Parts: sequence; C-alpha cells; structure tokens
Amino acid sequence: MNVGNISMTGATSYIAFTSKVNQSNKAYESAVNKNEDIEKIDVQEEQKDPIMDLYKSICEKYPDVSFRLTDMNAEVEYEKKNGTNCCPWLGYNNSMNQIGDNFGKMSQKSVEIDAAVLKKSLEDPNYRENFMAYLDDSLTDTRYNEWRSMAYEQGATNMCLGFIDENGKLTKCATNANCEFSTEEQIKSMWKNDSFQDELLGKVMSQKDELLENYMKMLFEHSQALREKLIGNEITINEQIFHFDEEGDICLGEK
Repeated sequence: MNVGNISMTGATSYIAFTSKVNQSNKAYESAVNKNEDIEKIDVQEEQKDPIMDLYKSICEKYPDVSFRLTDMNAEVEYEKKNGTNCCPWLGYNNSMNQIGDNFGKMSQKSVEIDAAVLKKSLEDPNYRENFMAYLDDSLTDTRYNEWRSMAYEQGATNMCLGFIDENGKLTKCATNANCEFSTEEQIKSMWKNDSFQDELLGKVMSQKDELLENYMKMLFEHSQALREKLIGNEITINEQIFHFDEEGDICLGEK
C-alpha cells in the first residue's frame, strides 16, 4: 500500500524496528541505572566515616565559618615513611577537607580541627560536650576578635584557630601567618612540577651551605679572639718571669 510516495509496508517495518531499538535502549538504560544504583550503594558503604560525618555536621552548624580537618598523627607517620622532601601531608585522609571559603583571612572566621579531637568526641560524650561548648564560645565575635588582635600584634596578616588533642586533653591554639594559607589545589600543583621540587631542594641545600658557612666563620672568629687572648696572657706571664738586665741579657725572675 502506497500513501503518496511512502510505502506503508516500509513504514511499518521501520516503526517496528524503531520500537525494538527503543525497547533495547530502555532495557540497557534500566540495566545501567541498576548498576549505578549498586555502585552508589557500594561507594556509600565504603565511604561511611563517623569522623567525617561529625565534621560535616559541625560545619553545617556554623555555615559562616571556614573549616579544615587535619590529622597530626597520620602526618607524623607519613613523614616517617616518606621523609620531608616530598609533598606535605594535607590533612585527614591526605586532604584539607576544607568547607567554606577564604580560609585564614582576617575577615573570615577559620578553624582547623584535628581528627583526634573528633575521634575522642565519638568515644566520650563528656569530651564531645566540652569540645562543642568550647568551639561555640571561641566562635563568638568577642572571643575570636581576641585572637585576631593577638595575631595583629605579632604582625600577622592571616590566622586561624585550631583544636587539637594532647593525650586526652582538649587544647585550643592559633596559627598566625604573614601570607595567605595555601589551598589544596595549589600545593598539589606545585609538587607535580618537578622544577619546583628541584628549586625547593636547591634552596634548602643553599640555606644549609649558608648556615654552615656562617657557623664556620663564627667559629673562626671565636678561635681568633681566643688565640689573641691566650697570647696576651702568655706575654703577661712571660713579662713577669723574664726581664732584660742593663747589659741587655735575659734574666729569670722579676726585676
């Protein structure tokens, strides 16, 4: 059957073919979606982290504060294994985990929390209550401005508060700097650049050479001064023991 120049038989075949394709696509999309759902579930299970969950809940409670999550214990182990001439440890799970912008700027309240504090908070309800109360008080304008003032007095242009755990004791501290805090992206980018690493190592070695040179110079000057003092004392002693008589001969003893 023909309608105009279109064969209905051909059209019917085309529609049937298209229908099969659509059905195949839907079946494929359904299978893909199921796989994606399974993958999402697996990822969520793998990424389930009580410390990170607590950290995020704290960040949500203070949306106007910029946070970072550190891990001092892991940093120590990392440096033992890799040394210090490598990309520095960035923080918990080797990431700064920054939530919020303008971290460290004087106009922005900024806080670093060490993972040990959150770990202890999860284990001890009283510790957690004290930490949250301490954090809440520290982030009031009055308290935070006290730390800002101290940073300004030391000539700093950037600062952040920090909460660390020292053998079970919650401690608050501050980090003051004369430059902006580097971002995670900046640090990773710098250490991907081999020339930067070589340049940094060269500067370190140059400083070591300069320090050694200054030390040797100081040691030499000190030895010279000591030598002159000893020679002076020796002359004084000799003058007391030897003298010249009228005929110009050296005589033992005082005149």
